Amino acid sequence: MLIITISQNIKNNTCINNLDITIYTEHLPGLKNSTADALSRLSWIGDYQFNPILLNEALHQINFQPMLDAFAHKTNKQLKRYCSPQEDNKAIARNALNIPWTNVLLLLYPPIGLIPKVIQKMIRDQVEAVLILPRWKGNEGTLKTTTRNHRYGKDKYKEGKQLYRDLAELTKLDSAAIDQLIAGINPETWRKRRAGLTPLANYLKQNNINTSTLLGNKPDVELVNALAWYKDRGGPKLQQRMRNMKMHCDVVLSQFSQMNDINNSSLVKTYSKGQGLSIQSKPRFPTIWNLQ
Repeated sequence: MLIITISQNIKNNTCINNLDITIYTEHLPGLKNSTADALSRLSWIGDYQFNPILLNEALHQINFQPMLDAFAHKTNKQLKRYCSPQEDNKAIARNALNIPWTNVLLLLYPPIGLIPKVIQKMIRDQVEAVLILPRWKGNEGTLKTTTRNHRYGKDKYKEGKQLYRDLAELTKLDSAAIDQLIAGINPETWRKRRAGLTPLANYLKQNNINTSTLLGNKPDVELVNALAWYKDRGGPKLQQRMRNMKMHCDVVLSQFSQMNDINNSSLVKTYSKGQGLSIQSKPRFPTIWNLQ
């Protein structure tokens, strides 16, 4: 391993009167570099995969022979025919969600975040498939009471929580699957998500709009309507609250609705730009020096 060190002599904070660059190499023995070596070697292995022996036994027991591994890489595919999210000449498609699933027996082992969309597409395409879902030991029957139990006072974001569960249930997810999805979200992120969804839930309730409207192919329309309604209500830190509402509603509606990326909707982008809701990326450092 080579370590390159660059030292700089800077006389003051505003200008460089004298710049000395010294480059030297230093060998670090492998015995002292075991962590980095282990991580480097791990990257050669590729993605983890479901144990093929156990999978084949399970498929044999239910007498099911899938024809397509819909969520895989070339390093962990279970079948000859597979879809991959990466560039792969041997994969039949780049994104399994963008191809029809009719008339094909599927093996579905999706990332956790895609589970609702996968189930929704299964129902829409009327497919026959094996769907593999995670099951965390020790959480069966206790997720509702232990993972997100607000024991200290009233939950002021309960409407946002209920909206999330209602949307998930409308995609035919059962209670256990929804609990597991929520359990997989960082607690602070889940708090912010409920806070962002609560104004949308209140908008739907006040205007007598059915929650199922958000699952169609134009949820961006209702999101913009809800943002405009929320703005009219006013209050302190309104722009920050609207920005949080937009961000978390984008995530959830993209997860459950038929629109994959609401944030890139021209309607949402135009409204966000006009209201100053777009998050501008800022440079990490105020000045970047070119040392060449």
